[in-house]
Amino acid sequence: MERDLNPVQRDGATRRGVLCAGAAVALTQALPAAWPGGTAAAHAADAKHCAPRPPGVRRMALALSPDGRTLWTADTGRTTISAYRTRDLSPRGHVDVGDAPLDVALSPTGLRALVTTGFYDRPGLAVVDLAAGRVASRVPVGRGAYAVGYAPDGTAYVAGGGSAGRLLRVDPRHGRFTGEVALGADPRGLAFTPHGRYALVALNGAAEVAVVDLERLAVVGRIPTAPFPYLLAVAPHGGQAYVSHNAFGARHVSVLDVLDGRTTRRLAVGPDPAGLACAGPHALAVAERGAGTVSLYDPRSGRRRRRVAVGGWPRAIVARGRRAYVADEQTGRLGAFGI
Repeated sequence: MERDLNPVQRDGATRRGVLCAGAAVALTQALPAAWPGGTAAAHAADAKHCAPRPPGVRRMALALSPDGRTLWTADTGRTTISAYRTRDLSPRGHVDVGDAPLDVALSPTGLRALVTTGFYDRPGLAVVDLAAGRVASRVPVGRGAYAVGYAPDGTAYVAGGGSAGRLLRVDPRHGRFTGEVALGADPRGLAFTPHGRYALVALNGAAEVAVVDLERLAVVGRIPTAPFPYLLAVAPHGGQAYVSHNAFGARHVSVLDVLDGRTTRRLAVGPDPAGLACAGPHALAVAERGAGTVSLYDPRSGRRRRRVAVGGWPRAIVARGRRAYVADEQTGRLGAFGI
């Protein structure tokens, strides 16, 4: 069953990006003198004292800038997205998006972020101007927006809608959506084939992955899977995809043949798998929340090549070249390792 829909914590530093005093000092030292969206001194001035700091800030998603130099996090335990230098994971600043962020995607230029938000004040889609460090507009995509992404041609899409799931084509510049297609119950993961023809959406409540033709904006296939398909990754060649499962006790990832529309095998992995990332054409990195590990698998043989103990509940993972980044869902800790 879903475990990441629990209400966001409201205590202490978890609402509106409020920082405890110690964190404010650290942020002041880490930010450049004039980071877009405000100076370091301004960020420090906004900081407030608070009750004992909670153990950490939940993070639901990660996104890498196109040049690979910046890692953005969706700080679901606050109302911010935050930037970190990939070289050393030092903080670069944050942007308040007005509500708890669930997913974040960066435009091909790296100048804009799309952030799905939920739970409290402003559920929907925030369009963030990263150069200015502020929310530029909001797109009325309705409640229940969950996953967001850019297709290879730069077109933006949002999946959500709860039990009446749908995929929306979004025009961030004009603040509207330009098309939609009904999907099925509880969309979660969203991914695109490299050539940009199809979007894949994991339907957590329907035990299937919907295949959407993006030119026609129509569902052209449904791939049955094990219960509770969750997060997705597509192999670089586009013919194969992977989906994790977040049923209690799940210990496998489904391997999908996109063209034939079927599940070809189940890859045995560590308990409670979540985020997935392809590391080259024949390597799959899996965030194994129940074990506090990230493992690298050969999807053809099912053999685990490497296991990295990261601790906590690793959920989100992204990879670029021979390096991967992972976020702990509960504490927000970030880690980086070679693959």
